[in-house]
Amino acid sequence: MRFTILNLLIATTAIALAVAFDLHGAILSVVIAVFVPLLVVSVCFYSVYRFQMFTANLLTPFFYSRGIFAVLRWTCGRRYSAWALCNYAARLSANARYNTAIEAYTRVLAYDDSSADYWAHRGAAHYNAGNLHDAESDLTQALRINPHREVALAYRGFTRMSLGKHREAIDDLDQIRCEESNHSLTAFYRGHAHELLGEWHAAIDDYLLAHELDPSETTAAISLARLQAGCPLDDIRNGSKAVDNAFRMCVRTEWKDWIAVSILAAAHAEEGNFEAAVQYAKQTLELAPEEERRKRQQRIEQFQNRKPFRISETGRVDPSRMEKDATEPIG
Repeated sequence: MRFTILNLLIATTAIALAVAFDLHGAILSVVIAVFVPLLVVSVCFYSVYRFQMFTANLLTPFFYSRGIFAVLRWTCGRRYSAWALCNYAARLSANARYNTAIEAYTRVLAYDDSSADYWAHRGAAHYNAGNLHDAESDLTQALRINPHREVALAYRGFTRMSLGKHREAIDDLDQIRCEESNHSLTAFYRGHAHELLGEWHAAIDDYLLAHELDPSETTAAISLARLQAGCPLDDIRNGSKAVDNAFRMCVRTEWKDWIAVSILAAAHAEEGNFEAAVQYAKQTLELAPEEERRKRQQRIEQFQNRKPFRISETGRVDPSRMEKDATEPIG
């Protein structure tokens, strides 16, 4: 592919220079005789390349789902078949068909195991399927091939978070420069890892960053309000900001997210407004799932006794409630 494009550039440039500077046409005929055939051959090769890519991408779902993908492998070539099958597997992942996607990615890697993207995509599918050790292994292999591949760093960080390897997770996620909205999840997970390690200032900085990168995502703002309402460090707690942030998230979620309402209650308790805290704690009890009801009732009694909320090792938010992104097709 690169050789074909290079030939196209050389032939086109040579003909253009001959036309522009050979005013008497002395060498134009020579240039045309040499480079026009090269140009024609390059266009033909490029057309074949594009046709193979188009055909592989178009026919992969049909051939793979019917167990005859080998036919496409022989007609379109190993490389293009692997690329097209990876795109198909990514669509399976996007539809939460993770185990089927993993099978497809395994076939991809049988064709081409030199691509960091292919290893990273299968690792992401393993992560979403809950196969955490397989995910870490695949993502580590991707990073051996390309140490700077962001999708592999991000998913290995998420995987290590789930495995309880919080320091290693931070090491991975720290290598990603969080500058765009699609980095919001990375900043959130990194913040949660810092929180689990008791690194409160780093945690609140990352929650702020995650919210700034994607204000539409409520989880980072809820986690931010939670630290402002109940962090063990006095200089991080800020009841008025916690009330404001938690209230906005309750409105954003149409008062249906029990965690947001619970944090609003805690924020009011931090401000000393225990009447409002009890009111919202009771509302939380109505919204919370069955397994949380006993703890929510205890929180009501806590606020009735005018005791504020404080984060403990057993009271932190589980990052698994954050929706996991499906990987996108390559190319």
